[in-house]
Amino acid sequence: SCTTCPTGTYSSSSSSSCTSCPGGYYNPSTGSTSITACYANPCPAGKYSSSGAASCSSCSSGRYEASTASSSCSYCPSGQYSSSTGSTSCTSCAVGRYASSSGSSSCSTCPTGRYAASTGSSSCTYCSAGKYSASTASTSCTSCAVGTYSNSGDSSCTDCPAGRYASTTGSSTCTYCSSGQYNSGTAQVLCYECAAGMYSGTGRSYCTECWAGTYNPYTGQGDCIDCVGGKYSTATGQVSESTCLTCRAGKYSNAAAASTYCVLCSGGKYQNSSGSTSCKDCSAGTASSAQGQNTSDTCVYCEAGTVSRTSGSKECNICFHPQRCPGGDQCTKGYRASYCHLCIDGYFWLNGDCQKCPTYGGYLYLIVGCSFGFISYLLYRNIGDSEGEFCGVKMIVTHFQLTAIGYSFNLRFPPEFLKVVRIVLNFFTFDFVQLAGPECGLGYSLSYRERWTIAVFAPLMLTFPFALGAGSSSRSLAVTGILVSTTFIWGILTSMEIWACEKDEDGVDRLIAAQEIECRSGNGVYDSLLTGSIFMFIWYFFISQMIFYALTDTKIRKQLVGEFKEEYAGWFFLMNFIKFFAVIGLLYMQDNPIGQAILMISIYCVAFLFTCTSRPYDDDTNTNIDCVYRLVEIAQMSVAIMTYRGNIDKTLSTILFAVLFTLSCILSIRLMFSTFFKAKGAQNNYIVGTVELKSSPSPIKDDGTNI
Repeated sequence: SCTTCPTGTYSSSSSSSCTSCPGGYYNPSTGSTSITACYANPCPAGKYSSSGAASCSSCSSGRYEASTASSSCSYCPSGQYSSSTGSTSCTSCAVGRYASSSGSSSCSTCPTGRYAASTGSSSCTYCSAGKYSASTASTSCTSCAVGTYSNSGDSSCTDCPAGRYASTTGSSTCTYCSSGQYNSGTAQVLCYECAAGMYSGTGRSYCTECWAGTYNPYTGQGDCIDCVGGKYSTATGQVSESTCLTCRAGKYSNAAAASTYCVLCSGGKYQNSSGSTSCKDCSAGTASSAQGQNTSDTCVYCEAGTVSRTSGSKECNICFHPQRCPGGDQCTKGYRASYCHLCIDGYFWLNGDCQKCPTYGGYLYLIVGCSFGFISYLLYRNIGDSEGEFCGVKMIVTHFQLTAIGYSFNLRFPPEFLKVVRIVLNFFTFDFVQLAGPECGLGYSLSYRERWTIAVFAPLMLTFPFALGAGSSSRSLAVTGILVSTTFIWGILTSMEIWACEKDEDGVDRLIAAQEIECRSGNGVYDSLLTGSIFMFIWYFFISQMIFYALTDTKIRKQLVGEFKEEYAGWFFLMNFIKFFAVIGLLYMQDNPIGQAILMISIYCVAFLFTCTSRPYDDDTNTNIDCVYRLVEIAQMSVAIMTYRGNIDKTLSTILFAVLFTLSCILSIRLMFSTFFKAKGAQNNYIVGTVELKSSPSPIKDDGTNI
């Protein structure tokens, strides 16, 4: 049987199925036999249908269809809308409204700060700077009133803050009040000039009174005028230059700054005129510690023993060596620098004083070098293979090492005595740096650091040629050892100068040997000197002798470190430790000279007891002399304590020191001669004995046979 085609379809005869009506058309009837049934029913405008539709559908809101027989509806373009279904067209958005996307069913109102001046707008336009719109759906913007401003898209105008203004409508910014002007309220249309005696910077809401030291006679000024140098003012807001007062004599005011007061002339200066911009220096050779002086009469002439080498001195420098400072700005001939402690060109340092370079000064290097070479040659020639020829030299050196440490204390040794002692010590320590006078050869004076470096490192350079041959020659090694020991005082005395400081009148620790250098002040010069001093101390006290002790055989080691009994082979280490503790006292007890002396006496007593009870030397005479050395050292420190405390006068102390030092020298000379004669005697006895053995018949035993 056949089936009836449903609505929206049709079928011709002998068809096996029904065909859908095309889109845009519909068929409300069933059983249609031709497409004509579909075409007879096109969809009207505002409606649409898809294929096989039994009826047409209305276009939804936001869409429209203007033609018939449409299979779909079109979206309303942006700026238009359709609010109802079945629309055949879209409506343009009214002014003040917009539709930003297609298919809109309504238009949106423009927010505040924006507007739409025409219909069919797809967006709203921002109000330009200087304009605003306070309501929604605006069709235009309003210009800001004078005294106000706005940014782009603002819904209102903002009042200009204090210090700014807007004199025209539609302003996008406010203008700053110029310097010298101000306004104190908001929404201002102009600025006002500052009164005389006042000033203002750019964009100020108020004017400021001219500060003390300035004035301003004009209105509308951005700054005030400084009182000229030599004048001052304490009042503010002044309008006349007459308010600037003149500084009296003894005071001054800076010309480069507005002065509210006059400054007192500092120590070392004075000013005898009023209205001055600076003070005058006291001339070189004078000093003044008082402030605010109005006459040069207050600059006091430096008396003998003091010096002022530069102008403007607050006080005269007290010379550690008063005899070098005759007074004023002069140094004794040959001296220079702020404390008259350095030699001038053409002079060199010798025995603590500046001496005029001799006419042959340029050859002093050669003369001293040859002298040192000759002395070294004599040592080399007189060194033999016997074991008893260096003990005396070592004892002498040890004694003068300890004596040198004691003389480095600040115990107020008599100056005349110290001067003589330095000469003798130079002899015993081969201090050829002073004798060579490097200043004479170089042609200019050396700084303290330069001389110190030469003096400390010279012993190393002088022993270097012998050290080169020490590996293959026992004589070279022995000469190296004896020179290191003999030149010990040379290096250690100079090294220990860095530890000898004294406070000046201002309480500043200064190096006694170079008063321009502050001790322990953290400055680079003193730190470098202290570092070198510690290095040389360690080298002379320990490393040099320990190297020789470790690298040489028993015989050579005994020659170098001393002739001790076998059970006391390490005695020289004990002596080094005694010297070590002595220098520790020197380093860490500088502010307590009495304590230093007591420490040294304790060390000497211990050494005396150990030496006299143990008797470590092979030769008992050497033990006795060494004990006497310790007693002399104890006596020296005891006299030093009494001198420091004032228990004995200067004359008696000088005599006692001279007697003790003379005794040391006599013992040392005696020991030196006995040392060399003993060595020569040992060699001669050996030669004589050999001859006798060769010339004498062989001894015969009791049984008549030859021995």
